[in-house]
Amino acid sequence: MALTTTDNIIYSVLNIPLVNGGELKFRRDANWSVSYGGSGLTGTASPTAGNIAITTSTNYDITFNIESLEYSIVETVLGLDDFNKNVNMFYINNTLKINGYNGKASIRTFDISGRLLQSIKNLQIQNNFSQKINLPKNQLSFIVIEGENFIKTLKVIAY
Repeated sequence: MALTTTDNIIYSVLNIPLVNGGELKFRRDANWSVSYGGSGLTGTASPTAGNIAITTSTNYDITFNIESLEYSIVETVLGLDDFNKNVNMFYINNTLKINGYNGKASIRTFDISGRLLQSIKNLQIQNNFSQKINLPKNQLSFIVIEGENFIKTLKVIAY
């Protein structure tokens, strides 16, 4: 699969089906003379690392920064599914507010093309939680909150 870029730095591909037991590596210029592997689904790739193992059969969004070698292989979650109606999320004045949940959660933000903008893992969230989140101005973005028993997606346009 070929990754695409708009800035020749961050490369991405969206909604790619991968299977449990599969592996992948990032190769430069469609050539195996320089390839990058890693030890998990997120991290910093290395030309000396092995293949990245896929442990769950599902669709993934993949990003790779050719300068920093940081990569992310995350399950595609840009649907607007609502698994827990008791959790409320609001984005006001560059701040995400979450009510109705106490526990660990992760926050990821994406631009309209599905490119990962920010990832914050293992936050301890309590009722009336707030987190500063800077999103691109005047364009559609997605904020995905994944808790212990829910996933919620908030689509926003930051001004």
